[in-house]
Amino acid sequence: EDLEVFEYLDDLKHYYKKGAGHGVTRQMACPLLRHLLGVVRDSVDGKGKAEKEGLKSYLMFAHAETLVPLLTLLGMYVDDFKLAADTPSSVRETRTFRSSQITPMASNLLLVVYQCRAEGHRGT
Repeated sequence: EDLEVFEYLDDLKHYYKKGAGHGVTRQMACPLLRHLLGVVRDSVDGKGKAEKEGLKSYLMFAHAETLVPLLTLLGMYVDDFKLAADTPSSVRETRTFRSSQITPMASNLLLVVYQCRAEGHRGT
């Protein structure tokens, strides 16, 4: 039980620093999402940096402080209720925002663009 309390305390800290606890975290991730969508769009159009240089992938690296706001903006790990110190344990147990599972020591977000090679089809 003590471990669950400490886990929740840590989750509260990350929820308000990097997660859905504040609307500003979503806003912080907007430029990154705009960039990622541009990379995908350029890839689909054949204008991407990877395509121009003959590369098969486009890699970016970041810390949890960048990834969690992006995941929050994408609507991942966002609960229907706001996490708070006085949230009943029965509700706390149902939360999806668990920092130890989202970004334990390292995390990855993978975006894959598939291109249809059939004649008459364009797109992903």
